[in-house]
Amino acid sequence: MENLTETEQKYLDLVQKCAATGEPLTGSDCETFLTIRKQLSDDFVIKAHNLMPDSTVTEGDEKSISGNEDQQTLTQTDKEEANMNAPTTPVELKTIAAAEAQPTVMEQIEKALPGIKRGESFQAELKAISGPNTDATTGAQIGIPAQWAGLVPTTLGVKNRLYDLIRKIGANGQAVSFAQVGLAENKAKAVKELGLKPESELLTVSKTLEVLTHAHFTTASRQVLDDVAGLQALIGSTLIEGLSRVIDQHVFTQLSTNATTFTASTTGSDVFAEASLKIQLAGGSNIVVAVNPEDYLAAVIAKSTQGEYVGLTPFPVNLVASPSVTKGTILAFDQSAAAYFNRQDAGIFLGYHGSQFVENKITVLCESRGVAGVLNPNLVLFGNLPEIGAAK
Repeated sequence: MENLTETEQKYLDLVQKCAATGEPLTGSDCETFLTIRKQLSDDFVIKAHNLMPDSTVTEGDEKSISGNEDQQTLTQTDKEEANMNAPTTPVELKTIAAAEAQPTVMEQIEKALPGIKRGESFQAELKAISGPNTDATTGAQIGIPAQWAGLVPTTLGVKNRLYDLIRKIGANGQAVSFAQVGLAENKAKAVKELGLKPESELLTVSKTLEVLTHAHFTTASRQVLDDVAGLQALIGSTLIEGLSRVIDQHVFTQLSTNATTFTASTTGSDVFAEASLKIQLAGGSNIVVAVNPEDYLAAVIAKSTQGEYVGLTPFPVNLVASPSVTKGTILAFDQSAAAYFNRQDAGIFLGYHGSQFVENKITVLCESRGVAGVLNPNLVLFGNLPEIGAAK
C-alpha cells in the first residue's frame, strides 16, 4: 500500500504489531487503535487486514467472524459499540475485548487493598471513553484518552480524638503520681574536654491524680440478644463509642486547664502556624494543633472580599478537627507532653440486678478507668481563637 496518510500508516503498524505477537493490543496502543479506526474508510480497513498472513487468523478468530448465529450477533454488537461499519476483524475483536476487560478503579482498589499499608497510595488507571464532540474535518467522534486516576488514598481514617494523639501509660492502683517538668533555662552547649559543664535549671512539680471511672449501661432483653444475630456486638460497640467521647472530653479538660495560656497575635489560619511555632521554639516536636470542626470548616472555606478562597496557612501544621475542643478555642500540644494513664481499657460486661433474671432482662455495662495528665505545660498551649472566617 502506497501514499498512506499518517493515520493510515499508524493503523497499519498497529495491525502488523498485533499480527506479529498474536496478542490483543493493550494500553495506549489499544486506545490509539480504537480512535483512529473510526476515522478510516471501510475499504482501507479491509485492504489492510487482507495484507496480513492467514496465520494471524486463528480458529477462534474465524468463529468470531463467521461462526454460528449467536457469535455473529455478538460480533455485530461489538461493531456497533465501537461505531464501526466494516466487518469486524480479528484484531479489532481482540482489541475491543481487551479494552472492555480493563478493571474499573474500584476493582483495582479492591484487588490492591490487601497489600497496601496504612497511609500508602497506589496508581490506578482509567480506560478511554467516547465523548460527544466530533472532529470538524473527519466527522469522527472524539474520545477522551486514557487518563491516570492519580494516587488513590487508602488511609484508614484521620485520628481526630485527643485520646489517640497523646501518650498512653499503664497505671496501677486508684491514683497515679508523676513529675510535671518544665525547663526553666536551657544552658546546654558544646564543652571542651575537661571543661566545666553548664547547669540548666529545671522546674519540677509532683502531681497526683485520682484514677477516674467512666461508665454507663443499658438494659436489654436476654432473649432478643440470643435471637438477633450481631445485636450484642452492636450494643457493645455503641456503648464503647459513647464512652470514648466522654473520655476524650475529659482529656480536653485536663489539657486545657493545665496548659500555658496562648494569646494570638495573628489572624485567620495564621493562628494555627503561630501556635505550632511557639511550641517548636520551646523545644517541642510532633506538634498537634486542634480546633473545633466548625472552626476548621470556617478556616477551610474562608474567602477574600473578592470571593476567592483564601486557603489554609502554607506553614506546615498538623491541624486536627476535634469535636472535643470547645468552639472558638485552640489547643496546641507536643504529643509527648501529655499522657493518659490507663488503668482499665473500655470493656463490656453482662450481668443481672434486682429481678432481671426472672424477667429475662440483662444489664450491658461499659466501663473504663484512667486519667489524663499534662507532663510539660510549656509544650501545651490553650487560648481563644480569633474570628477565623473573616474576609481578607
